[in-house]
Amino acid sequence: MIIRLAKWSQGQERGPLSYQQLLTCSKGQRRRTICSAGFLTKSWKYIMGSGLTTSSCYPRSTQARCRIKERGLGKQESVDCPGGGMGKLYRASALSRIASNESAIRREIYDNGPVIANSWGEEWGEEGFFRIRRGSNECDIEEFILSFSLERKVRPRRNSKLTHHSLHQ
Repeated sequence: MIIRLAKWSQGQERGPLSYQQLLTCSKGQRRRTICSAGFLTKSWKYIMGSGLTTSSCYPRSTQARCRIKERGLGKQESVDCPGGGMGKLYRASALSRIASNESAIRREIYDNGPVIANSWGEEWGEEGFFRIRRGSNECDIEEFILSFSLERKVRPRRNSKLTHHSLHQ
């Protein structure tokens, strides 16, 4: 999301977006340890509806509880940062699945930025990213590629539901 945020804002905004907020505030992640799995669809639904602020507003922490006021978050364009100040909220558009072939994945990365990212922070790997052999489906990484774009505006609520099934279509 770091590079996608910079590209989306034409270099005006810097990331990264707060993985800590996602891990502690999303209902799909709560009460899970850093090593246990969360729910992808619930996480994306949270990013689409509530939005994420930057990690400078909501930094990494050992606290396992959400440290922002969640009530009404879906109707706001900014949030009170836990350490003081205000942070902008960024929402992801609906997800789209990228074809499981090297040329489609390469095109998506070229057009929009990385599709392979983690939530372990910039201290891990190469500033939060890693290298992997392309075109060989190493570790099944080319099986399930998702794409999104970022939005700043609060979108009207719709009754559409993001489900696990819709991600596999």
